[in-house]
Amino acid sequence: MDDVYPDNFAETRIASRWVIADQLVSDLGGFGDVYVTIVIAGGHFPRRNSNEHIVMRRGPLLPGVDKAQVSSLDREFMRAVGNLAPEP
Repeated sequence: MDDVYPDNFAETRIASRWVIADQLVSDLGGFGDVYVTIVIAGGHFPRRNSNEHIVMRRGPLLPGVDKAQVSSLDREFMRAVGNLAPEP
């Protein structure tokens, strides 16, 4: 298993999978608003005071992967594991 760095987790791990999911929705003829839910289970984060899954949701969104949303997920994940993540 690879190490995960919270400051760019969404950019390096989630965005590429989001592109695949978005393409699948398109290939299957999906339409309308898009909702994205990311559940992160496991891992050890010294500053996190909980062992519960981390759940992040976005939507409704337009189809496609929005860089601003990916950056927002990065900041939310940083906060969820107990790190500072100021807004841009």
